[in-house]
Amino acid sequence: MPAIHRMTDSPEYITWNSIKQRVLNTRARYFCDYGGRGVTICDWWRTSFVNFYADMGPRTSLKYSIERRDNNGHYSCGHCAQCIEKRWEANCYWALEEQQQNNRRDNTFLTLNGKRLSISQWARLLNIPKSTLAHRKNPLGWSDERALTEPIHKRSTSPRSADS
Repeated sequence: MPAIHRMTDSPEYITWNSIKQRVLNTRARYFCDYGGRGVTICDWWRTSFVNFYADMGPRTSLKYSIERRDNNGHYSCGHCAQCIEKRWEANCYWALEEQQQNNRRDNTFLTLNGKRLSISQWARLLNIPKSTLAHRKNPLGWSDERALTEPIHKRSTSPRSADS
């Protein structure tokens, strides 16, 4: 008889069930972004919410949700027979929205002095608009160093006179 955990309404249970849907259910809305591209859930977690919860623990707050360290990796515990056999490391943690946004497949990363950050992270760090950095990379094709170090040239807002 399965363990009774009384957590079916918990955010952790809803997360666990959502993971299973997106990686196993071909009719799920986001299956193509997960199961459809080969992402799966290890057997230890797939077969038992109790196992998943024991490994992941409670969410720190409702601001956190599940995140994979390797965006192309699996929802894996890292210690079950399947993970050991396939050499899957523990790949999940509870993360804030900002952390998750920096792990998206469609992000553009720039490197300066060995530091690799997303355009959003650099924009915040350097106080440069994201749109400026994105434009410098594509379509202008600037090097990462130039895109991150070139001063921002403010456009004049005053109309040019006919005499100039």
